[in-house]
Parts: sequence; C-alpha cells; structure tokens
Amino acid sequence: MPERLEAPPWGSSSGASGWSALPLTLPFAIVSLILLQTRLDLFAMLGLFMLFGIVKKNGILQVEYTNQLRKQGMDRDAAILSTNRVRLRPILMTTVMLVAAMQPMALGTGPGAGSRSSMAKVILGGQILSLLLTLLVTPVTYSLFDGFGTWMKARFTSREEDREERPEEEELVLVGT
Repeated sequence: MPERLEAPPWGSSSGASGWSALPLTLPFAIVSLILLQTRLDLFAMLGLFMLFGIVKKNGILQVEYTNQLRKQGMDRDAAILSTNRVRLRPILMTTVMLVAAMQPMALGTGPGAGSRSSMAKVILGGQILSLLLTLLVTPVTYSLFDGFGTWMKARFTSREEDREERPEEEELVLVGT
C-alpha cells in the first residue's frame, strides 16, 4: 500500500487551486455549443458534468505533484515549473484521447445521434478550449494562494510571538471601601 503524503506545513492549496479552472469550463462549453450550433439539452448537461470532472482531475494532478515536490524541499516556483513539465504529458494524453473518442459521436448520424452529439460537442469544445487555460490558471492560482497563505502565517505568527515575549500584566483588583 503506498504511503499517504502528509499535508505540507504551509497548508494544502489543492482545495482552491485544483478547482480554479472549473469556472472557465462553463463559458468554453457554452461557446463550443454556439460555434457548433447545438442546443443545450440533457445530454449536453451530462457532457458538461463529465467535462467538469476531467478539468478538475487535471488541476488536482498538477497541485498534488507540486505539493510532493515542495515536500521534498523544492522552491515553489521551481516546483510549479517542474510540475507543468512532468504533468503536461498525462494531461495532453487525456485531452487527445477525449477528442479522438468524441469525434465519432459528434459527427455520427442515425437514430439517437442528435442527443449523443450534443454531449460529445460539449466535451470536445470545452476540453480543447480549457486545456491551455488549465495549464496556466491552476499554477497561477496555486502560487497566489500559497503566497497569501505564507503572508497570513507570517503576519499572525509574528503577532503570537510578540504576545509571548511580553509578560502578562497583572490585573488590578479593586477592594471596596
């Protein structure tokens, strides 16, 4: 059983930055429907949910590998660059596989082809358009949230240390006359 990695001491940014590309997915899926002149029906919405899952998975792949590299002592910016270099291949493989698999569904004819094609067109357009922004937005968001976390930790840690250095003031007790 593989050992579970502990969260880095500065806190995990995977919650926020792993999800950062999702808001960009919806407009790209809608643009792909408009460009391909397809209606937003139930199957298109199912394709949208599948697209959300894939984009989120790509973001989590990036963030978790960045956290692993940082845990090994690598600098944040070097870890982000290394992660993009290493994780580019799996993310591209997923995108190429989806595009290749959805083309027959998007171009298909026959009974039920109209419903299946809307799902395929959402996934095709949304994945192609979201790919580059996922590779850009997730690392930038990771860097921003990590910088904010470091700033907050430094700010509040210094205040706590200042309180510890000052001796406690004695309370004045007023005795009634």
